[in-house]
Amino acid sequence: MPKQSKLTQVQKDYVIANYHEMGPTRISRALNVTEATVTSWGARRGLRVKSYVPLTPEQIEFIKTHYPSRGEAFCATELKRSRYVVKVTVAKLKIPKRIRAIAQEKMVDISRFLDIKEPEVAYFLGFMWADGHVHKNTNGIHLDIQKRDYLSLKSLFEQIGQFHHYTKTDCNRGGDQGGIRLDHHPLRTFLAEHDYLIKSVASPDKIVSKIPDHLKHYFWRGLCDGDGCIGVDLRGRYLVYIAGSYEQDWNAAQSLMDGMMIKYVVFQASRINRTSGKLNSSSGIKITNKIGFLTFCDYIYQGYETDGIGLKRKWEKFQEGIAMSIRHDANLKARSKRLAVFTEDWTPIREYESLEAAARDLGTTSKDIREYFRCKRKHHRHMQFKILGYNVPTGKETRLPLSS
Repeated sequence: MPKQSKLTQVQKDYVIANYHEMGPTRISRALNVTEATVTSWGARRGLRVKSYVPLTPEQIEFIKTHYPSRGEAFCATELKRSRYVVKVTVAKLKIPKRIRAIAQEKMVDISRFLDIKEPEVAYFLGFMWADGHVHKNTNGIHLDIQKRDYLSLKSLFEQIGQFHHYTKTDCNRGGDQGGIRLDHHPLRTFLAEHDYLIKSVASPDKIVSKIPDHLKHYFWRGLCDGDGCIGVDLRGRYLVYIAGSYEQDWNAAQSLMDGMMIKYVVFQASRINRTSGKLNSSSGIKITNKIGFLTFCDYIYQGYETDGIGLKRKWEKFQEGIAMSIRHDANLKARSKRLAVFTEDWTPIREYESLEAAARDLGTTSKDIREYFRCKRKHHRHMQFKILGYNVPTGKETRLPLSS
């Protein structure tokens, strides 16, 4: 029978009469109500438990003997003392952990996280930063993602540790879900120390600094697989987008992209959900240029053909981007006209395969050159070339004839 969360008048009278002697734990069992209900109700009325009576040497010996195998609940029941008293005694005397707790800790080798040497561990930490959840008040860790992604990563999770795996149907999130969970005090402590409890407002600087340089790209690969979007469309647009909470700190991601000279945008957005009427707020970092797309994806997916770590569907989007880039370059070259550069007295200086190549070399833009041709076309119909005046660093005028 489930425990009640409200007290009747008869139960309230019982609490007042017995709180001092029994305490909230034993009262909750006697009345079949939650301990939190008894504690909060008693606190509001100033009820107090009688002073702590020290355990006898025989009781302490009983706890030392039975706690590792039977736990605190068994000891409290047999000794007719509260679980709190047993907990305090265990902590004070440093009684060995329960056998079950020791077995739980063996399910993940924490030394692999304290000294990161494996790409699977670095990737797992990145994915956990994106989609993982670390419980605040327990040793629980869990990761809940789309079922298709869970099935793709199941073998990797099995390499990390002996997690409890599960799948479920979740209509609210648009389909079947899958994931892992585990109660593991050392791993939970490690993640908490590296800001996983506050990751919705923090930057992963601490955990990134823990990972060796040659493995850092696995962390970012995991983070992008969890919270990122990589893609191209038929209109020739490239996209790398990493989503986060509205107050997310993007310092680590910005430092990474600044180091690779990638152009990006960090933004915050808020909108009203038409279905629920609630305000949805988020932020993100976005790359929408070809060079940035290729540079960033080249970095995070280096060695993917060999290690195969991560979601294949997102790596395939990167391959689509490479193919589209090759097509764009081929089409651009096919459409380009050769461009020759002359000095003021028409002495040839250099010839370029395309207008874009000339613009890059001369420090201008292809748009400026095209604009000149568009405006001057009517004045040069009788000529076999068009001329662009350009001031080079020496101050001399350079002319760029473009064959018709």
